[in-house]
Amino acid sequence: MRDIWDDGYSQSKKLTEEMVSNAEKKLGVRLPKSYIELCKMQNGGYLKYCDYLPPFQQIGQTIM
Repeated sequence: MRDIWDDGYSQSKKLTEEMVSNAEKKLGVRLPKSYIELCKMQNGGYLKYCDYLPPFQQIGQTIM
């Protein structure tokens, strides 16, 4: 998952338990552990690839 992030961006501060607790209190929710772990890996930043490429379609096909 680390290879999707743009290396030219300096990420935010490392995520702490205090930051998680404050966010959960402010939002009134418990954040999923998987989301917290992702934020510990990469707390902010830009993706290398920002374009969505839809599945291949034949000429004349509608997207809907």
